[in-house]
Amino acid sequence: MMNYYIYLALARGRSSALLAEAEAAGRAKQARRYRKRAGVSGARRSPLRRLFRWLRPALSLWRAWTGRAAGGRVVLRDGSKVVIRPVSSADARNIG
Repeated sequence: MMNYYIYLALARGRSSALLAEAEAAGRAKQARRYRKRAGVSGARRSPLRRLFRWLRPALSLWRAWTGRAAGGRVVLRDGSKVVIRPVSSADARNIG
């Protein structure tokens, strides 16, 4: 059987180790937050650049869609190639 003080010392050591680990994680999180803030300066970026970066994904999707809608070829999942074009009145007559 172990002495009561040994149990206390082990528990205190474990508690201090867990506390030190939590403090280190908090410091690392705070350092990451500071680095993120320090790297991006609001004064260096113009509002137009921020707007363009915000709209860039939508612009790329719009360009891809307009290229296909203007008679571009599209490959379907099964591998067949089709041409996208507007529907005309002749299409309605061709349907059985």
